[in-house]
Amino acid sequence: MTDQLASNLEHAARLVADTLSAARLELVELEERKVQLLALIARTEAMHAALQTDRPAMRHMTLHEAIAFLIREHGNRWMTVKDLTAAINARQLYHKRDGSPVELNEVHARINNYEYLFDKNGSKVRLREVP
Repeated sequence: MTDQLASNLEHAARLVADTLSAARLELVELEERKVQLLALIARTEAMHAALQTDRPAMRHMTLHEAIAFLIREHGNRWMTVKDLTAAINARQLYHKRDGSPVELNEVHARINNYEYLFDKNGSKVRLREVP
């Protein structure tokens, strides 16, 4: 009887460990899928905003939408943050609440805050590819 109990406990411990391992793996996969979906949603929202012909009258782009719009317009080739900032201001794609033009450090910060949307290599940035 003792051997049977020990065997059952050992089997139960293996089953719990295997189940826990499978649950952790599933969580990692779900987190990866979440990142992909967030990037896809952000890209779709930016594209939708860019396609609105009356967009300026409806609402202004967010800064990350303006960045994504410009990168997409350039075929998702690497662009410098300096060039992005200049284009955003020249084309008036985004203004701060006080109406002033966006600054270089703000574009850097927004790109860093939306790492699921952008790939960054030093001062160059492009849209993150969704697998």
